[in-house]
Amino acid sequence: MPASSVFKDTNIESFASLKEDKKEVRVPGSRDLSIYAAAQTCACVFHARAHVRDADTGEITTALDEQLVPGKDLTFGSANDMQIATRGDKPVSPFTNGVLDVLESLHDINYSNEVGPWTPYGTDGTAHVRLYAPGYTIVKQRCQTTAASQVHACPDGKLEEELTPRDDRNFFGFRVACGVDVSYDWYIRKNPIANAEGFNVTKPEDVDINNDGFINTADLVTCIDEWGKKSGALVCDINKDKSVDALDLSLVTSLQGIDINEAQ
Repeated sequence: MPASSVFKDTNIESFASLKEDKKEVRVPGSRDLSIYAAAQTCACVFHARAHVRDADTGEITTALDEQLVPGKDLTFGSANDMQIATRGDKPVSPFTNGVLDVLESLHDINYSNEVGPWTPYGTDGTAHVRLYAPGYTIVKQRCQTTAASQVHACPDGKLEEELTPRDDRNFFGFRVACGVDVSYDWYIRKNPIANAEGFNVTKPEDVDINNDGFINTADLVTCIDEWGKKSGALVCDINKDKSVDALDLSLVTSLQGIDINEAQ
């Protein structure tokens, strides 16, 4: 009898059969096998593809492509709400050739009783996804439930949706369930190089937000956290106009990787 793993959810039991040890059957001879068929045994597949597109041409762009480097945080990429809750507000998944492809057999994912079966989203939940694109403006979002999908998967249970962002970075309410096949897009436009009238950054240390001697991702994260805020006490208000906006973010983005000591 094959071994099995049991996944429980209120009144559902499903069995995922495991491989048996190799057995030899010599001819003439026979062997009986028993298979549990009373509960769900089919794969529970979830498929999502994210694209980054040029807002002016509509074509997929590689502007946010980045390779994972051990020990180094990503500058660009995406993260869902579960990843943000467990790893912090930063990109987790990078784009490759402008695409991020997620294909999961949800029954194969280890689960814990604390978060529920199959995935942290349960058997049929909704996820929120955030794009990290410092130095770029998100002009439009678009979601399409593909022809291969068994259920409507776009926000608010729609077959498809196109909108100007309700939030600059977030896609809200994707469906996470068996049979979902969804495609979603961010349309981005690069911010103009900072060149505010009467304001020129002549000292790189003015852009070293956390004063650690380098202009890097840590400075970007601080500016992203203060993005859109208005106050006289913002650390990322580089041009001192009492707000953190595209100008401040562009200054930090354009000087990424500078060692302050070498630049002096």
